[in-house]
Amino acid sequence: MHASVLFIGNPNCGKSTLFNALTGSNAKVANYPGITVEAKIGSFLNIANQEITIVDLPGTYSLIPASEEEEVTTKALLEKHSLVVVVIDINQLRRGLYLYLQVIELGFKAIIALNMADEAHSNKRQKILGVIKKSSGAHVILVNQEEKATLGTLKNTISAILAGSLLANLKEQPLLFTSLSKNLQDKLSLIPTKPFVFSKHAHNSEDIIKNISIFLINWHKKGVFKPNHKLDETLFSQEENEELEKLILNLPQERFLKVDAYLAELKSDDFSLRAWSDRLDKVFLAPILGPIILLFIFIFFLQAIFLLAQPVCDLVEQAINTTAHAASSLLPANSLVQSLLVDGIFAGLGTVLSFIPLIALLFAFLAILEDSGYMARATFLLDHRLKKLGLCGKSVAPMLSSFACAVPAIVATRTIASKKERLITIMVTPFITCSARLPVFALIVGALFSNYPPIFGFINIAALIFLSMYSLGLLAALCSAFMLSKIMKNNNNSSLSIDLPIFRIPKIMAIFNKVRDKISRFIKDIGGTILAATVVMWALFNLNFSLENNQYVLDKASNQQNSIAAMIGHKIEPAFSLMGADWQIGMGIMASFLAREVFVSSIAVAYGLENNQENDLKNTFKKNVSPLAGFSLLIFFTLAMQCISTVIVTKNETKSWFWAVSQFLFMTFFAYFLAVITYQGGLLWFG
Repeated sequence: MHASVLFIGNPNCGKSTLFNALTGSNAKVANYPGITVEAKIGSFLNIANQEITIVDLPGTYSLIPASEEEEVTTKALLEKHSLVVVVIDINQLRRGLYLYLQVIELGFKAIIALNMADEAHSNKRQKILGVIKKSSGAHVILVNQEEKATLGTLKNTISAILAGSLLANLKEQPLLFTSLSKNLQDKLSLIPTKPFVFSKHAHNSEDIIKNISIFLINWHKKGVFKPNHKLDETLFSQEENEELEKLILNLPQERFLKVDAYLAELKSDDFSLRAWSDRLDKVFLAPILGPIILLFIFIFFLQAIFLLAQPVCDLVEQAINTTAHAASSLLPANSLVQSLLVDGIFAGLGTVLSFIPLIALLFAFLAILEDSGYMARATFLLDHRLKKLGLCGKSVAPMLSSFACAVPAIVATRTIASKKERLITIMVTPFITCSARLPVFALIVGALFSNYPPIFGFINIAALIFLSMYSLGLLAALCSAFMLSKIMKNNNNSSLSIDLPIFRIPKIMAIFNKVRDKISRFIKDIGGTILAATVVMWALFNLNFSLENNQYVLDKASNQQNSIAAMIGHKIEPAFSLMGADWQIGMGIMASFLAREVFVSSIAVAYGLENNQENDLKNTFKKNVSPLAGFSLLIFFTLAMQCISTVIVTKNETKSWFWAVSQFLFMTFFAYFLAVITYQGGLLWFG
């Protein structure tokens, strides 16, 4: 038996974490709308050693999609499968049960997984379990991803339903059409619903077909599935169309009334965690105090990240240097092979890996904010402020996620319904400082600014510069959004729809698993690019073209000044000298357009050839770059578009090379202009 089970649920319900616990998969986990933008697939073996496939779909509040992301979930739900598991946060029952009602209205086999069960007192969660079982008639399983017993119960229930030994029950089949006239009900049966009716549904009755027809009419009005499914608009008279529109308009309210009836036996004190969280929100979401707390949290974490990561980075760098020295002794001295391994691969790729502790702490910082529930509060706090700049509320989540990486952040803009608002968000999101910039920041700040005494005795200069670069990127994004909103004349205002999760104490293992997954992805994504770029840079700095028998031959360069890199570097040096960079730095910048983090490996290769190998990269960098030039470099790397993957994903999401190329050119020339102004202005100011 090979069966497919779909996991659906609201954003913030813990669905993806539960999916990971069941499958052992390292699929990406998100805590608020806009991160989990693609379905994740995993599997587990039942007691009969048969594989059961689980598909984790993006979070959605409704099967009437209001964005591309929700449309992905709705379309996937209508593919062939055997069972739907509706994951509901035990602290957010109302919205979760609303989604469950839509699933069973379409006739799917469905069960309910009540997640976050550990957050409710034993007596209260048993009461909630009993009430929902009684009112819905469905199989309801209390689940805590850290308790194997509850996971086993969920697996056994899924397996039993798929095997046919257990029925997917429901108290009553919700019928959407009962208020319609008899003639109109008959016409609903004439709508071709075959693409959406499968033998594995719980029911294929005439009632279900009528329900599906009402969904089809609603989807058609929303423009969903329109290219794939033609609806004969002449089937209904004007009066019947008005009757259908009235029904569709009232359906959400009718569903919520049914959900409230489900929960009627539960008292408000059954949700004490929600009440406790609401009291905290009076502080964290206060108009004045809230933004101050937000700023303090980010300053605190950035300073902590730098102070904690630096000693670990130094240890990793020492270990890499020791390994490189040992490997060098095993190879022929002064050979190309020895130079490639030591000056190329170890100096380049190894140096980037030494910054992994810094990046890991950033991911841990973001995971703590997400799992605690504070990230959603940050989204809420920034919502109305961003609207004044031409962005909608749903722009917040992609922009915040861009602190990790711009690529999934741009894909995450699918949650934005307005095409203009989505385009503006896509265009400005890469300004947000992503993790790929961290190795560059760590090199420049660590080499040039880490030894300055603290301001007022406790404000670390390096951490302050980090914060200023993050702030510069955010400011550039907001100003660009404002200008684009004026140019595009976007008057379509939209609002943020997000449930604030309760405040939670982050679980250490959950944080560890997230960081491990993201670091492994980071290394996997950049490893090949950096290794290839490092080898190319090594070749440029070690080889040259010599003329033999009227033919140019590739040969080993006698020294760096005779290399191919020197020939190219001296050509481009005048442009980069305006921002305080020599030709080696210029070559590193050119190489970094593959990916920002390649800059570190490129500089390591360049300076590794020119300087004594006993000097580490930071000391060598400090000897060759002034603090003013270093600060100009920071500005350039903060604002420039140096990521081929981002260019490609922008093209894919906008379906236009015009926007991708415009984004690249604007960001790059703006970064260069500001870096030059900073350096030249600094020379005039400081003499």
